[in-house]
Amino acid sequence: MNPNTQQYVEAQILRYRHPKPSRWVAGGGTHVEVTEGPVKVEVKTKKLWHSRRSWSCTSAVFNISIPDGFEEGLTILGLPAVVDGCALISAVPVEDRVYSASWIEQGVGFELRLVVGYIGIAGATAVLASTITGAKASLSRQCKKVAVGRLTH
Repeated sequence: MNPNTQQYVEAQILRYRHPKPSRWVAGGGTHVEVTEGPVKVEVKTKKLWHSRRSWSCTSAVFNISIPDGFEEGLTILGLPAVVDGCALISAVPVEDRVYSASWIEQGVGFELRLVVGYIGIAGATAVLASTITGAKASLSRQCKKVAVGRLTH
């Protein structure tokens, strides 16, 4: 696996999930393991306690499997790596300006969700949706908002 890919995925995950290692409890912190293969996301958390005190911390391990060459694929398609705070993992063109995609979405606490849906792209505007028609409608609304914003400023 390309070391840049490993660093990219780690940076996207640790952007929101970066508990510092505890000074009081050994073994705490966050670890990201990235492998090649079918797209999947697993999160394992463990509560750790101080040996003599009632101090605790959470240790989290994120196991993320991504397809080989996904970064190059996004670059070739001209897609952004992050859309609405979600890390884009894969994309395949479906229609004009609409792609079938999978991305990692932030959940509650340490939860990460792998979402499969559609992404609509028009210039610098990108939207995520669960259906093709939803992606087209959201993209249309966003483009209108951008156009109105440009006219008023």
